Amino acid sequence: MRVPKVASTRRFQSLEGIKGNQKIIDKLALYDEHGDQIGAFNIHTDKAGYEYIYCRNTYHYHGSFSDLPKDAYDHIKYGMGDVMVNGLMFDTVVTKVLRFIDRDYGEKMRAKFLEGWKSAKFKWGINFNHKKSLHSGFVVMDGPIGPVVGFSEGLKPLMFNTQKEVIKKIEDIERRVDVEANKYLNEVVSKGTPEEISDAVANFFSKLLNVSPEETDKAISSSLLCAMIDELADSKLGISEYTCELKPIQILI
Repeated sequence: MRVPKVASTRRFQSLEGIKGNQKIIDKLALYDEHGDQIGAFNIHTDKAGYEYIYCRNTYHYHGSFSDLPKDAYDHIKYGMGDVMVNGLMFDTVVTKVLRFIDRDYGEKMRAKFLEGWKSAKFKWGINFNHKKSLHSGFVVMDGPIGPVVGFSEGLKPLMFNTQKEVIKKIEDIERRVDVEANKYLNEVVSKGTPEEISDAVANFFSKLLNVSPEETDKAISSSLLCAMIDELADSKLGISEYTCELKPIQILI
């Protein structure tokens, strides 16, 4: 897949909104070298008075650039956009690519951006989050006891060279979680008293992570596998919904 080359634009007005609360807004349509429309976007104005649009990520099915800095960089490098901006919305980092209507100004901003990013390098990683969460989630780190979530001191992100590799890793993790969740149900839920269940939980995760029982509490709180196994087991019992979610992200290194 490649970033479409913007060959021409068309400015127009559009009536938007629901009946009784409609207004006319300015929009800009982008066209490629074949005359096909890339998209039509609302026009905004910055504090300095320059008009711009938010570009769509043509690599992504939802058009988003969030967690995908290389996609944003590519869309600027190949002429779709001019600059990348990051913002915070409901505790979630949102990445957008801007294209300015004034192309003289836009090209100056684009050149400045590319100069600042000329040594940028990217890898693929994994983001851990919960479905419907308003939080950005956590980068999966390469820890001494396997994948962990968060930004533990001394740890580096679990990184891959291609999207294909990271998707395979996610599939491998999810398969293992399902197997271990079934083991967890067999070894823990069958116990009778709260004390027996507590001991069985400690022994299960200690054995899984190959750490001493004294370190189990720390391991459970930081381990990606343990978090997913525990929640999946509860969902299989009908106690709660399984909401753990892994997705590929791009990492700037």
